Amino acid sequence: MKKFLFVLSAIALLGLTSCVEQMENNPNYNPETNAVLTNVVFNVSTSNTPTTKQTSADTQASTSETFRGLTDAVLLSFKLGVSNNGDYVTAATTTADKAYHLGDLIAADGLHPSSTTVNDPISHRIIELALPLETNELMFWGKAPMTTTANAQGSIDFKIPSTSDKDLSTFEFSLKQRIPGDGDEQTRFLQYQAALAYTLNYIMESSFSGDIAYPAGSTAQTFNVKWSDYVTIEANSITVKTTSPVDANTAISPLGEVLGDAYKAINTVNPNEVRAGSAEAIRRMMQDLYQVVKKVADATPTTMPEAVAANVAQQIESRIGNAFQDPGTDCAWKTVANWASGTGYTGGTSLMTTPFTNFPKAPFGVPMGSCELQVAYTTGANQKVTWSYLQNLNASGFGGGTANLFNYMYPAELCYFGNSPIRVSADPHVANDYPDGVANWDNDASWLAGATGTNSSAWEKSSHVHSTTRSVAMQENINYGTALLKSTVTYGNSVLKDNNHAIQKLSIPNLPDTDELDKEITVSGTSFTLVGVLIGGQAQTMGWNYIKKSGNFDKMIYDSNLPSTAIPATVGTESTPNYTLVWDNYDENNAGSTTKQSDVYIALEFVNGTGEDFWGNANMVRKGGTFYLIGKLDPDAIAVSGKTTAEIAADQSLGITWPDHYALPPLDANGNTIKERRVFIQDYMTTAKFVIGENSLKSAYVTVPDLRSTQISLGLSVDCTWQTGLVFNNIILGQ
Repeated sequence: MKKFLFVLSAIALLGLTSCVEQMENNPNYNPETNAVLTNVVFNVSTSNTPTTKQTSADTQASTSETFRGLTDAVLLSFKLGVSNNGDYVTAATTTADKAYHLGDLIAADGLHPSSTTVNDPISHRIIELALPLETNELMFWGKAPMTTTANAQGSIDFKIPSTSDKDLSTFEFSLKQRIPGDGDEQTRFLQYQAALAYTLNYIMESSFSGDIAYPAGSTAQTFNVKWSDYVTIEANSITVKTTSPVDANTAISPLGEVLGDAYKAINTVNPNEVRAGSAEAIRRMMQDLYQVVKKVADATPTTMPEAVAANVAQQIESRIGNAFQDPGTDCAWKTVANWASGTGYTGGTSLMTTPFTNFPKAPFGVPMGSCELQVAYTTGANQKVTWSYLQNLNASGFGGGTANLFNYMYPAELCYFGNSPIRVSADPHVANDYPDGVANWDNDASWLAGATGTNSSAWEKSSHVHSTTRSVAMQENINYGTALLKSTVTYGNSVLKDNNHAIQKLSIPNLPDTDELDKEITVSGTSFTLVGVLIGGQAQTMGWNYIKKSGNFDKMIYDSNLPSTAIPATVGTESTPNYTLVWDNYDENNAGSTTKQSDVYIALEFVNGTGEDFWGNANMVRKGGTFYLIGKLDPDAIAVSGKTTAEIAADQSLGITWPDHYALPPLDANGNTIKERRVFIQDYMTTAKFVIGENSLKSAYVTVPDLRSTQISLGLSVDCTWQTGLVFNNIILGQ
């Protein structure tokens, strides 16, 4: 039973070879090249799982979708030796006998797998090739044409070099970075980060220098007071001063204390906290700050220290206004040009051609939470704070480690792969002679004499091209080289709780359990919207068999092209399915019948539409803000009838319906599938049902966690299935 739609099932080669002595019976034979001009027939299989994007149309997830076509097609023929008829190409075979670049092989809508109309092209496409004598193995690669955008249909480097197209070691297929290293995109990205960090530092360095006459009519005094003068900055902490920066013998004024508290709150990053660095997160922070300092700036001072504090607040207010339009209301980012002139910025802006507003999602296509701020403290007489961006993201709150900022990848593209022995026939055949559809193609009875058509003699299975051969068929299916993730989201409870009590208890250790209770949020159809799916543990580059060729499993696929963002309010009702093409995550370092393949962490990106703030893992998630919940896909967290947990862990072949009509990579030295279950298997669909439970919001992050971590606080329940494979039942997010 197939897993995907439109999997190329087989290739048939018609009108094949003959030796020199029988040339008069086979006019297509060329004695100089020892090859015969042949017809090649592709047979295409269909899915048993009707479902919808990345969309179902882009991933061909259902039989009702229009076939997207097949391009960049390459066929290799091999002579493995007639004593090895029926064998597969393994890692031990590195060089083909002949390569055929077939280009745009099947046009969009060129096949109709759901059709019941007679003579409608359900699964056939015929081309002509010259195939050498003694060929006994064929391999195939190709992919669906790109018809829209990389965000919709994925993006890879599909590399089969024409100068070394018979050398399998040169084949590689690589996910493309969303912020590529070539060209100016990374420089452009860093320009935006530098400008945003400058904005924070510019406002934090607010100060007042001038004369103040207080009370009115008295002799003016000259002051030079920084905002940071209201606090003491130590190596790892900031405390509000108890004395006035104007007069060390006077207690700090109420207005001065407000300024000190605001400075400390903004510039203190607590343990396990990560500070979101998107333009929107900074805008909200400055909007909150403006509301605080505005009250101080407009207050009527009762002492000289309060008059000084009011003037410092006015300078903070002014600097916020230099960077933001209408800070008292919308507090929107100014245009890059107006922002630069207002703040006096002299750094690079040459590549900053779009507004700050939605950085980094626009214009770079990476998650809103992918930018993390860090702060450094300078102590002593010139104390200050300095904000900057982490390029290797701090994952201290997620179990340790780092995640490189430029490791965000587009989804994979829809790729095809075939590795097959051949069937041969001594008779020529036309298209209607061939079995139609996967079930018939895989059924040996379909290849007996008279099984199909009017000129159908018996075929010889697992053979090679003889001198008398006139027709050849690729014996095994051509399948997908990519894996597919189907994801849905549902609520497990109608009322969700935030993390308020635990957060408050950090500062009040003796806080009673009955005080500062968690906020309760009753969900509706607009409470939270799903805007992105992040998939960790991906290797960037696959080899000829779509198994990792090089690098580590440290890349993250980000899919933001969702068919729908709504999550139904009814408990248990799933959202519209989203489909994301990914690579197989087989890791040879974890190979072994009792060694578990890696867990995979999935982060779902949500927008808080509740209209109120709530406390997540270590940060407040603002209304309208972006946050992340994490789910873990564990290949051992399955149920197998009659097997205990220990028995499942001890036998990594359990829980998957392994194919019996083709060799699924990776293969062992004998050409047998290495049967090790894993989260993503090429040509299989993994289904993940994520459940937002009662306590999931307690594990909400405001930046993207390192999805390689083994100690992430999980926030989602996951019910995962492989088509004809594993089932994970309701693993709650946040556990």
